[in-house]
Amino acid sequence: MEGLKKALGRHLRSLREKRGLTLEEAAGRAQLDSKYWGKVELGQMNCTLESIEKMLRGLEAEPLEVFLVGLEKPLANEKKELAVLRSLLRRMSSKSRRQVLELATHLAQVEQKRS
Repeated sequence: MEGLKKALGRHLRSLREKRGLTLEEAAGRAQLDSKYWGKVELGQMNCTLESIEKMLRGLEAEPLEVFLVGLEKPLANEKKELAVLRSLLRRMSSKSRRQVLELATHLAQVEQKRS
């Protein structure tokens, strides 16, 4: 299975290219260093939610477009994915878990409005 960093990076690059933006243009709009953005796209850099939020603004994209990376197709191994998610959530602080829940709630509302 492809790592999440690589999948996210590839997806961000695809979104950027669909919008006709160069790496430098997108990074400038997001107020991020273009070298940092490039490393994220290559899956070589961990990024924070704050950086992803800036990238979303730079791409004029909805969180749903980024966080549902790879979920257009049914997951081949959903049980494994859920186990990984549970493990990650257990390691988070309660504040971080609340933020993830708020994000998931918002994403579900956005998706529901689109349907």
